[in-house]
Amino acid sequence: MLIDHYVTDTIGELKKAGFSGENILLAAHSLGGVMSQKYANSNTDTIKGQILMGSVLTRDNHTLNADGTTHFNYSVPTLTLGGTKDGLMRISRMAEAYYHQIENIEKAQAGMFPVFALEGASHMSFMAGTPPGLVMKRDLRPEISESDAHKAFATQMVSFIGQVTTKTFKFDETSTAKVIKPLLDAMKLEGSYALKPPCYDHDLINRKTDPTCGHGSPFN
Repeated sequence: MLIDHYVTDTIGELKKAGFSGENILLAAHSLGGVMSQKYANSNTDTIKGQILMGSVLTRDNHTLNADGTTHFNYSVPTLTLGGTKDGLMRISRMAEAYYHQIENIEKAQAGMFPVFALEGASHMSFMAGTPPGLVMKRDLRPEISESDAHKAFATQMVSFIGQVTTKTFKFDETSTAKVIKPLLDAMKLEGSYALKPPCYDHDLINRKTDPTCGHGSPFN
């Protein structure tokens, strides 16, 4: 893949220039985040952390344990950043990420995959200059300035990088929890398949006997 050669060559150039550190992190935006996470998880000896902007860990990276908690088949600490006005990577997808990466995650992996949702930020809020055509067409209008968005996201990045280098993962999820709560509550009430796959055995419908699957909407 092109990204494999690009990242490998870039790290090689850094070392030639005198870089001798071991804490190398990847940061990627939008579709780049999908490609970078595959590289990161295949090069855990080199990549110590990752930042996804307007992007999330893909669903194939996690499974549910027998007790219903989420387990990630992913060992690279990852910060997920998103905005409520992102027209390409919708905030509902961030709510799903928050559920699996924060609320429902197994105890052994707690803190490894923090999530930060910024009120009013769009897909373009991570960028500067003229929006690409697809972003121009699909993104929503931001409600905060570019500089305020950059400052807010940068603050979270610095905090995360510090935690990766010290291996002490304790991210402040307070503001994100407030943004995500209404969406996540709605997803739970509808029995969203994004949280747990459906229990297709009719004997299990609306009976809480299997924590690894959804038992229908609580409304039923």
